[in-house]
Amino acid sequence: MRKFHNRRGKYVFLGLLCIAGLSLRLFLSQWGNRGDIEVFAEWGRRFWDLGARDFYFDDRWYFSFPTYPPFSSLIFAAIYWIYEKRYLLAEIHNAIKIIPSSFIIYFSEIVPLDPFMTRRGYYLLLKAPSIISDIAISLLIYKFALKMGVDAKKAVVSFLLYLFSPVTVFLSSVWGQNDSLVALFGFLSFYLLYDGNISLALPSMMISLLIKPTWAVSLPVFFAGAIRKKISFLQYMIGMALSGLVLVTVTIPFSGSNVYGFTKDIVANNILPNAKGLAKASISAFNFHSLVFDIDKTLASAKFFGVGLDIYFLIFVLIINAGAVIYTLLGSKWEILLSAAVANLGAFVFLTNMLDRYFFSALPFIVVISSLSKRYFWVAVFCNIVFFANLIWAYYRRSVGIIDHTFSDNNFLVLRVFSLAGVVLWFYLSWDVWKKILGLLRVQLKKRI
Repeated sequence: MRKFHNRRGKYVFLGLLCIAGLSLRLFLSQWGNRGDIEVFAEWGRRFWDLGARDFYFDDRWYFSFPTYPPFSSLIFAAIYWIYEKRYLLAEIHNAIKIIPSSFIIYFSEIVPLDPFMTRRGYYLLLKAPSIISDIAISLLIYKFALKMGVDAKKAVVSFLLYLFSPVTVFLSSVWGQNDSLVALFGFLSFYLLYDGNISLALPSMMISLLIKPTWAVSLPVFFAGAIRKKISFLQYMIGMALSGLVLVTVTIPFSGSNVYGFTKDIVANNILPNAKGLAKASISAFNFHSLVFDIDKTLASAKFFGVGLDIYFLIFVLIINAGAVIYTLLGSKWEILLSAAVANLGAFVFLTNMLDRYFFSALPFIVVISSLSKRYFWVAVFCNIVFFANLIWAYYRRSVGIIDHTFSDNNFLVLRVFSLAGVVLWFYLSWDVWKKILGLLRVQLKKRI
């Protein structure tokens, strides 16, 4: 009985923390209704005007043509459909008074200076999937930490580090980006893989990629983990069949029967960085390229000894991934998480044409391994500080002069300091990976000698 009460108390405690995290995000969601969230609002609204078959091929866009895969477009369209039924709020209020009239008034209030006179309720609904995803990822981190064998108190610390991270709070509730929704399915796929359930892990990863393909950088480590698990061929086949079913189901409304041709076209013309303009060494990311080159100016194709900058660093990131794959194959059960953190953060730090938010595929892994040692805990804390500074500058640099000048004055001194911190944190995080691989190489060399 005592054990039952302890378990119940733990769930009540976690539930109250989740409510606090949710409440904080809902409160902050009233701000930041500009920029990317306006783009998402246009996509959701115009989907119903154009229809799925013409959605990706129309050229009459106020903000931007669609640059996200079909699943995102369907989500935005579904949100607008729900928003159009907002009159139900008043009907429920009149019937049972359960919804406060103040909320109904707020929900229907027009956002000041919005070119389409969009109401606050639509923006709130657009932010809701990422806000809910933050809560779900926090709980997944807690469960993951327990599976790694850490005690419940350390698991709760990791849970809190993600739930109340200024990075996740700001990105989901103020900025309104959907990176948390992408991360939910990507991180869930690793959780399912950790349990040996590749049949569901593969379609979960497919959903993540069909919302936004930023988690593609984690695929080498993901499949290395699957090899280490020695999963049966039948499970692979089931997982691949379910992934194919997800892909076809989501794409057919847009493509008709030509799923392959449509997918190839929108990847080349809508999603890849080249479709959005010339690739830069760094667009707005605090990474190695922001430390060395002029941010948002130096082209990724800039030649050094006849070879493009992007090629050098693509090769370097491939080496990082090779190391992470080897570490996953040789390591203990939990070390796939460190490998994913090293590989995904390495892509953000060293690949060209990175945006400020592309660290997100590394963040859940960095936070969950923070429960293993003080070293990883402080890496997670300082990564949150660097990432948050990056988001604040990227979001406010065009609208708040003091923020832009703080980072950009004196030849971007503050920006470069944060960029250096990000590079150092990656090396510190990846030290155990390279130490083990170098040790293995020394052993092999001694055997040959």
